[in-house]
Amino acid sequence: MLNSFPYTCFAQNVGLVRLTRVKSRWVVTVAGAIMIVLGLLPKAGAVVAAIPTPVIGGASLAMFASVAVVGIQTLGKVDMRDNRNAVIASTSIGLALLVTFKPDISAGMPAWLQIIFGSGVTIGALTAVVLNLLFFHVGRQGGEDVAVVAGRTVSLEQVNAMDRGEFVATLGGLYDGATWPAERAWEQRPFASTSQLRQALEDAVLAASPAEQEALVAGYVDVVDLLLSHDDGGQAHLDTASLALEEIDDAEAAELRGLAAAYRERFGRPLVMCVARVADRSQLVARGWQRVESSPAREARVALGEVIDIADERFDVMIADANPIRSAWARKFEQLD
Repeated sequence: MLNSFPYTCFAQNVGLVRLTRVKSRWVVTVAGAIMIVLGLLPKAGAVVAAIPTPVIGGASLAMFASVAVVGIQTLGKVDMRDNRNAVIASTSIGLALLVTFKPDISAGMPAWLQIIFGSGVTIGALTAVVLNLLFFHVGRQGGEDVAVVAGRTVSLEQVNAMDRGEFVATLGGLYDGATWPAERAWEQRPFASTSQLRQALEDAVLAASPAEQEALVAGYVDVVDLLLSHDDGGQAHLDTASLALEEIDDAEAAELRGLAAAYRERFGRPLVMCVARVADRSQLVARGWQRVESSPAREARVALGEVIDIADERFDVMIADANPIRSAWARKFEQLD
């Protein structure tokens, strides 16, 4: 009746709210009043139409790009370490982009399918919904393999059926010198997914007493000792192998030893660091000296977080080793890097 559009909301409003941080419902009311005025007074519409196209383009660019960022943040909350989620996201985005960049592809479809393949948003959303239902809600939901025990893969269902001793023997190596995180995580069975298993292990550490947490951190080998040691055995040395490939000269070795000594003198514990989260040894040294300057309370939390990160990386490797195809792809990408 008032010459308005048949929509109740627009996607770009998400970007507009994000950019302006204005969330008042009165904004919508005033906007509705403005739309009524534009519909009744042609001159008012002419004023709006006189806004230069580059101005509209610049505002639209920022708003729609913000919508894309919101979508990326939403995907960031998904556990992409689950291959099913990765397939859903990649297939949906791929089909949506295909239809967007090749709009004539819908011409080869039956008439009743053209409305679906004529819109990238439509085909992408439908693909995501259908694949999610297929992968997570249809048929028996078997979890992915979690580990390799005695040369055979162990599935999530088998992990849920383990007694305490077998569970600890399988997952106890995630933390150096301590099996109590696995023992307490075992009590949270059954696990619906590997993500839930991972969270149970992390929660067991975070819920422990300060004394237990401190003892857990103290049971790790100093990252500097691992880098300077020539012993190639043990899980801990595998964790630092990527940073120990190049020769360490005397000056760098002296700086590393000074860092380790300063940290232990200040906090009375080894410097524990997840090297998978640092690019090279120089970044490790820089982060190490920053931690030396931290307060004891803050550093206690940081050190515990590093222990959890190390266990998290080991958990990823454990799942990859249990999946030969995934492990092969991981090795391939490491070679490309």
